[in-house]
Amino acid sequence: MASRHYPIVAHRELWPRFRPNALRQRRHPLVAGRHEILVYQLGEEYLPGPLDPARAGRAVAATVVDIRRDVSIYTSDRVRSAEAGWEFPITVIFHCTVVDPVEVVRARHRRGLSDLRQSLRTALRPGRLDGRHRPEDLAGLRAALVARLEPQRPVPATPGVRVVVGEVEVRPCVAVDTVSPEA
Repeated sequence: MASRHYPIVAHRELWPRFRPNALRQRRHPLVAGRHEILVYQLGEEYLPGPLDPARAGRAVAATVVDIRRDVSIYTSDRVRSAEAGWEFPITVIFHCTVVDPVEVVRARHRRGLSDLRQSLRTALRPGRLDGRHRPEDLAGLRAALVARLEPQRPVPATPGVRVVVGEVEVRPCVAVDTVSPEA
């Protein structure tokens, strides 16, 4: 089962040898490419690969983790302006590096965390900034966002991944469609 979400590249539950799909899985195992690492799950234990064939044969799951440095993750959201019917579109670039692939896989299994972008979008939520800035106040909103996100400081989003805020972009206000449903 492949995933396009960073940092999990692919994950596969491995069937016991007597299952019908086990032979196909063992013939076509997950392979870690350049800048990737395999992490095997053996019961409650997680081990980074490569493993000897005997231990790899006892694995119940295998996960390929991307270990490239400073991978750019773009997230976007909208912040309400002080005037009703207007929003500021914002984009934040985060630079992510996996520092502990075993912890990344463990977090995926424990918390169901598989999408770092969604986790960062949650961390991005300006919350208290909504509705404080006028539509023409791009600089003020950008300064407030930068102060809130504290660029060049780690963001606690995912265990095993170091996340640093790169760039914050605030675009001019857009009108929000306030079309009322016609009955």
